[in-house]
Formats: sequence, structure tokens, C-alpha cells
Amino acid sequence: MNETIIKDYIKENLQKDSKVISRLMGGMSNYTYIIEIDNKKYTFRIPGKGAEHFTNRKQEIDIMQQIEPYDFLPMPIINDEKTGYKVAPYVEGIPLSEVSPKPLESVVAILKKLHSSPKFKYDYNPLDRLKKYEKITSGQDPVYLSLKNKWVEIYEKDLKDIELVPCHGDSQTSNFVLGENRLYLLDWEFSANNDPIYDIACFGNVNFEEALQLIEEYYNQAASKNEYQRLYAWRMFQCLQWHNVAKYKHEIGLSEELSLDFNFFANAYLDKAKDFFQSYLNVSKED
Repeated sequence: MNETIIKDYIKENLQKDSKVISRLMGGMSNYTYIIEIDNKKYTFRIPGKGAEHFTNRKQEIDIMQQIEPYDFLPMPIINDEKTGYKVAPYVEGIPLSEVSPKPLESVVAILKKLHSSPKFKYDYNPLDRLKKYEKITSGQDPVYLSLKNKWVEIYEKDLKDIELVPCHGDSQTSNFVLGENRLYLLDWEFSANNDPIYDIACFGNVNFEEALQLIEEYYNQAASKNEYQRLYAWRMFQCLQWHNVAKYKHEIGLSEELSLDFNFFANAYLDKAKDFFQSYLNVSKED
């Protein structure tokens, strides 16, 4: 069905024939395909069921236009606000999730370039985002509420007064692609102004040790106690955020539909949030 959608859409909007080559795996919100038009490869994004609850397409388009001069990635040829469909040149390369060791100097260069650029029109607003995500689920269990309350206390104490900068918002290793001569940063759906350490915490999505390595590379020395506190606190928040996303997907039937146990993922994110809260406490106790 998606192949027909893609071919019809390309024909209608570009007056071209297209061929679907394969689907790219990964991601919790979208279906992304590699397609071919005039012997050139592109990606075609189709938002998944319920994805409109988690992203703002106008915001994404505005931010993509603002970052265009910085050459973080090839710009889309179509970014459709109404449907969420996006067609962009395919980046040939290897995701950093498949590269070891990681080219941390290049990652830091991209992040610092972004973090020092002019502010976006949009802030990430983590408290409002959690509330928004909570509203579309059937209710929250006591473990989540307890962890969220602990995180809100941390936010009020350590995070809310941090100077905000433009952030990618989903800078996990799979969104960095190592090309032949350079590194790209893809998928800007969650971008907004935030604490720069938020992006470093995202980098540790699969292996948090990589976030610990990145923060030292970013500051060119051992990070301070405050910087480590913020790193653990933001990773805790990210786990609470993705817990809500996974919970929602399970409740709307995507576990069955996609043969992925989103309820398992939701609970795993809560376990991780507990661990990061404990790590935050451990750092806070250090002299």
C-alpha cells in the first residue's frame, strides 16, 4: 500500500516515475523508504499512525529552512506540512550506530556549530511536552508519576534556568551518517531550543557510555559535576518521554500491527529512567 502511495504522490507532485527500492528500518514514528527518481536515490518519509501527536510539521519546516545555510544535511525537495510526507536526497553512508569507534571530534564539530547558531523560534518546553504526551494515553501508573515528580524537582533546581540554544533534539547515533568525506546529521523533527547537553544525552540512546565519552570531548576535558548532573537528568527525561510514546503506540494497537511489543518498550524506558535518576543522585552526592 505504501509503495502505491509513494508512486502516486511523486507522479502528482513531481510529474516523475519512481521506484521503491527498500524500507529503512528503525525509528518509532515514521516509515522511511529509499526510492529512485531519474536514477537518483531519495528517501520518502510517511508518518506512522499517531505521529502527528509528537511532532509539529510547520515547526520542522521552519527549522529546516533556518539550518539550510549550515549544510548539516541535503535539504528536502518536498516537505509537505499537511501530510507529513518528506522527500530528500538519500545520504550514502553508514549510520554511526554501526561505526566503532565513533568519530567524536566530528560529532562535536556539528553539535557546536548548531549550538552556536542563531536561536530557533521554538523552545522544546519539556514540561509541556510531557503533559501533552500524557493526555493521549489512558492514564499513568504510579511508577511513572513518581519518577516524573522527581524529574520535575530536578528540572526546577538544575535545568530550567540554563541558557537555551538551538538543539537537534534526537541526536542519537543512528541519525548521524558517515559519508565518504563528511558526517551528516539527519531527522530534525524534534529540533528546538534546549540545553546543549540534551543533544549529548540523546547520543547515549543505545549505549550511554557513548554520551559519557561525548560530553568530555564536547568540553575538551572532564565535565563538571553540574554538567554530569544535567546529562543524567536529561537522559532520565528522554526515557520518560519515550515511555509515553511507546505506551501510546501500544494502546492504539501498533504492537499487534507491527509485531513490536511497545508495552515492553514502555516498561523498559521506566526502568532506564530509574537508573538515570539514581546516577543523578550519585553524582549529586560527590564532593
